[in-house]
Amino acid sequence: MKVAICVPCRDQVCAGFSFDLANMVGFHAAAGMEIGLYHSPGTLIADQRVNLAKEAIAQGATDLLWIDSDMRFPKNALQRLLARNKTIVAANYATRRIPVETTALNLTAAGWVHVPTKKDSTGLEEVTACGMGLMLTSAKVFRDLADPWFHIGYSTRNAVFLGEDVSMCMHAAKVGHPTFIDHDISKEVRHIGVLEYVLEHAIDRSWK
Repeated sequence: MKVAICVPCRDQVCAGFSFDLANMVGFHAAAGMEIGLYHSPGTLIADQRVNLAKEAIAQGATDLLWIDSDMRFPKNALQRLLARNKTIVAANYATRRIPVETTALNLTAAGWVHVPTKKDSTGLEEVTACGMGLMLTSAKVFRDLADPWFHIGYSTRNAVFLGEDVSMCMHAAKVGHPTFIDHDISKEVRHIGVLEYVLEHAIDRSWK
């Protein structure tokens, strides 16, 4: 087994992400796992992901762990996702905007619906798609998919654009690779963002 950690990014990455990545690599290397690190700076996320997947597979990766550079995660995340024995398994994490939603989605007759991870949620749940902030994919997925593996799509049914992660999940499901979310690890993952504070966020501390 050889795992490629694939990180699409821009010019800089978050300090918390760097700390968690170092801990993760050290933890798994100490356990004897062969790990390769790959990053692709740029602004075209679909192109970055395609390039990362091609490079990782060309170097003999059996599995690809996708981590966005604005994520926080436990050091044993890779080990735990591998133990799920799925070709696509991901953390269901929060979006970076208010109102906050989850990134796991199901396509229903009424349109796209966010899939929650609640306090009592546990185990795996199959979904239509999920964000790739922390996602493990088998190299088999890309061998079975037509190139390009990632692209920005458009749903005429709902009149919305589909991100490269959603499009990949939907196409992968059609060739036998459904997406699962891991509710347990989802509770330990954080999405780093910038909040513009306004007066409505303030707590009223006036004396009574």
